[in-house]
Amino acid sequence: MWEQILGIIDKLTPSLLALIGVYLGWALNSRSQKKLTQLELLESTFNSFREVRSLVDNIPPDLDEAALIEKLRDDKFKKNLSGRLVRLFGLRTELIPSLHAHFVDFIDNKFRYLYEIETGSYELRSDRINNFANACIELRTITLKVEKELNKNYEKLKN
Repeated sequence: MWEQILGIIDKLTPSLLALIGVYLGWALNSRSQKKLTQLELLESTFNSFREVRSLVDNIPPDLDEAALIEKLRDDKFKKNLSGRLVRLFGLRTELIPSLHAHFVDFIDNKFRYLYEIETGSYELRSDRINNFANACIELRTITLKVEKELNKNYEKLKN
């Protein structure tokens, strides 16, 4: 009886080893594909982040909220800064699949209400200059937070 069992095991061993090999190959490939997909998604999120960061860099980094409010009294500065930051609305539409949720939330729930939006034009509301300055400072903070989060996610995927 033992000879028959050993004979069956001896005949099945190559097939079982091949099956285990195929399974391990599939599992490793699946894991590799998942990691590659996550890296591609993170790369597109980083690209979107760079677009937003280029706009945020227009906000003078050395100014706090009070100093920014004072600086916004200069009509030329106010028009230039608000005009550049209007680009956030375009990025919100263009980059929606990869734009970080913090930016989407900020644009939809805070930034949008600072502008008078009509067909093809965005005008900063003159009665919301203080809110605009606050939003600019908040946007800088959100940008730093998102950058740390993206770098942390990259480090996790890299390892």
